[in-house]
Amino acid sequence: MPTKFIQLTDNHLSGVHGFFYENFCKAAQAINARQPDLVINTGDVSVAGVDRREDLEFARACHDLIDAPIHFLPGNHDMGEIPDDSKKGPPVTKERLDRFKELFPADRWTIEIENWLLIGLNSQLINTNLEEEGEQLEWLTELLATAEKQVGIFIHRPLWLVNPRTREPIEFSDPPSWRDQLIMLMKAHPPRFMATGHLHSYRTLEVEPMLYHFCPSTAYRSNLQIDGWDARLGFMEYVFDGDDYVASPVFPTELEQHDLVQVKGGNRKMKLKHVPASPPVLTAT
Repeated sequence: MPTKFIQLTDNHLSGVHGFFYENFCKAAQAINARQPDLVINTGDVSVAGVDRREDLEFARACHDLIDAPIHFLPGNHDMGEIPDDSKKGPPVTKERLDRFKELFPADRWTIEIENWLLIGLNSQLINTNLEEEGEQLEWLTELLATAEKQVGIFIHRPLWLVNPRTREPIEFSDPPSWRDQLIMLMKAHPPRFMATGHLHSYRTLEVEPMLYHFCPSTAYRSNLQIDGWDARLGFMEYVFDGDDYVASPVFPTELEQHDLVQVKGGNRKMKLKHVPASPPVLTAT
């Protein structure tokens, strides 16, 4: 019998800055209507969880609107920026990692269904030199070396925008050093796909031997101007059946297509967490 998963990402929820709360509530309704077996959130659940524990607590509580069990991964808004990108905001620290793990079930995980092993990675550990970075790498190496099923990987930050042979702005994709290391690891047991968030846009790319699925946001549209990318808001649906799977974007028409610059009052350089407070009007669960 087919198994249905939903991936959602980049929700940017906050009890202080509630700009995207209503969209999340509508997305939750659309997800529940599709009756998935499981939901995976690939990070940036919060506006400023990296600084405000309350944002992470609020984001976690919002997910109670979703009927299905949920697996979470952290994003940069939740746990901090990797060292290569630390000029953008507060860096990843042990304290921020522990806070995320206290409020959410885990920062990395595996899910086994029939012929599939799905692996969730914490991309925010990249190049941090934290003990947990090495532990995750050893764990992933063992998983890929011994896997006897089809493998899919979920992660917040994408490996690349266009293809693995290009050098791209670090704010959009992973550092080449980590990317190359992960590609070498995946040669032991090439995954069928990698599913990511972070870019607030949908696209599916094939770079043999894998497919790369970029999940749209439920919060605000990306300003990336790249041919072939779809910035409409929504989420991804995955249906697994034996060795096969189908990944499809879902764009609920009821979601408001927020523009981030407009949300920030036209101040492109202002951090979202510094915009004047606008608490959400809460929906009864």
